[in-house]
Amino acid sequence: MFAGATARATSVVRWIALASIVGVLSGLLSGAFIEALQWATDTRSTYTWLVYTLPLAGFIVGAAYATSGHTGIYHAQRVSAPKTLR
Repeated sequence: MFAGATARATSVVRWIALASIVGVLSGLLSGAFIEALQWATDTRSTYTWLVYTLPLAGFIVGAAYATSGHTGIYHAQRVSAPKTLR
């Protein structure tokens, strides 16, 4: 008689536990992101000259990729024919 109610109650408790874990993790990660964003804002405000070095840094990274021969991690490859599974 109570088998269905017990199974339902167990399911609800499991979902509440899972939702609590996800909520705590989300809160911690969003807090860490806000702290990192505040650090970046403070650093940018303190060292105003740092913004002017960004184009140079981008050029250096681009030159490193060009000379190393890498096309990038997310380089899309053209699919000519789909492979069949055996």
